Amino acid sequence: MVGQVLYLEAKEAGIRLTGIGCYFDNSVHQALGTASMEWQSVYHFTVGGPVEDLRLTTLPAYGSEVDR
Repeated sequence: MVGQVLYLEAKEAGIRLTGIGCYFDNSVHQALGTASMEWQSVYHFTVGGPVEDLRLTTLPAYGSEVDR
């Protein structure tokens, strides 16, 4: 539920965010210093604005095969 509120608030603020994963790995918890079971799920979000990458191209799904 918290994640959905973050998405909605970001949209309202004119920025964007995306969830990038949920980590259950014990090595990640050791690195973060969270040994208890209380914080066994860590979910990361990135926040910011769009950056257009002119190197990317969008093409029709099947190219000329659609023109039949």
